[in-house]
Amino acid sequence: MPESQPRTTFDVDLHHPSATDTYESISLEFYNDRRFANALRAFNRNLPLQGGRMVEVPPLHILRKQFPGLIDASTNTGVQWGSASRADPSPSVRNTFVVPPGGLTMKDIARRMLGSEQRWSEIWDLNPQYSPSALLPAGTELKMP
Repeated sequence: MPESQPRTTFDVDLHHPSATDTYESISLEFYNDRRFANALRAFNRNLPLQGGRMVEVPPLHILRKQFPGLIDASTNTGVQWGSASRADPSPSVRNTFVVPPGGLTMKDIARRMLGSEQRWSEIWDLNPQYSPSALLPAGTELKMP
């Protein structure tokens, strides 16, 4: 039986969860951050991950807009974000994104992290060593705006 298409005004990724997946692991894979797990669970109507159902993974800005109270600010994400007011951040404090398993393009990353794939050039401006249309392999660390 074909799966019904999501009905949204924005694109969502469809993820087929494995037996070991949790909303936390999916949040980490797609957003490079565990703190969006509760919002992702709410977006998927608190449905369990098992049972062959695809998980809808919306752009990050949608979770921030629809479920701001469910985003866990206390979770240690492993991502270090530098202060926007600092003129010269130290090498240990910077805006970075590590490409998850499966790889992503700059458009994919822009859609997930910046809310629009049209913002891919902002990522490329900071990472000109990578082709903007290439599938970036897992583990690639990118500077982020």
